Amino acid sequence: MKVDSSPIPLPPSGPQKPAGSRGAAAVNEPESIAGVSGVSPHANVRLSADALRLRAAASDGSGDIDTARVEALRMSIANGTYQPDPAKIADGMLQSSQDLLKKLSS
Repeated sequence: MKVDSSPIPLPPSGPQKPAGSRGAAAVNEPESIAGVSGVSPHANVRLSADALRLRAAASDGSGDIDTARVEALRMSIANGTYQPDPAKIADGMLQSSQDLLKKLSS
């Protein structure tokens, strides 16, 4: 498993209103646009079919995680029988480093 080292864009930080301070006109306003200037409280957003599939896959919870494998690893760690392969770990670390260096040099 590789760790994605690309930076994650952060939402703009700005003054935030406490939840109880919103006016009556903003009662039905989604929290994601609360306090954002220039955004209508009646703004409509339509997600593409691809975005809807991605959202469904992300909320599924199964994704890339093999829950049976995770449980087997937990059990072997708990009962003291887990034996990691140091060579495999080192190979993975070296490969990740090489990938990162290639990404930085291009």
